Amino acid sequence: MKIPRELIFLGIAQEIDVREDLTGDEAEITRLKLNGTSYRERQRAASDRRVWIMATDPDSIEARPGESTLYLIKAPFTRDLEEDPDHDPTNEALDGFYLWNARSADRTFRLDAPDNIADYYGLITRIVYASDKKEKRGKITEYEHDFFEDSGEPPFIFFDTEDPDDASAAVIYGGSMSIDERGIV
Repeated sequence: MKIPRELIFLGIAQEIDVREDLTGDEAEITRLKLNGTSYRERQRAASDRRVWIMATDPDSIEARPGESTLYLIKAPFTRDLEEDPDHDPTNEALDGFYLWNARSADRTFRLDAPDNIADYYGLITRIVYASDKKEKRGKITEYEHDFFEDSGEPPFIFFDTEDPDDASAAVIYGGSMSIDERGIV
């Protein structure tokens, strides 16, 4: 799997719960604390601290359940990212950003991501993320989404390395996950 060049920033992934499979009631859940501390503590951390940026592609916004994709990319805080003044976003990306954030995009960034994300890790049962969606820029709220809500099916997660602690990118897709103006549903 490859991360597309054009992505819509959704927030900062905080933690995810993963099961290897769905067999048996006692299947072990692994909690991955992606950034280790609260969002506000990370904001105060040294500027070279890297976080898991959560993004999606324009085709995933308002796609049918199971056809949306989330991308997690380990990168510097957005305030430290290199702006990309040469990139002219597509109308689909601008519309998707507006739908998620209820405001227009004011800048674009360049992210480096690996070309091959193929190490299957499991099924995500829960994700926690921080975002300023639907709020004034910088007013952060933490959100939690349980993929079993409303009899949902959890999506798959793949990393670019076998060990998530060494990873720099992940792809989440499938199950009944979708992304719309309400968030991840």
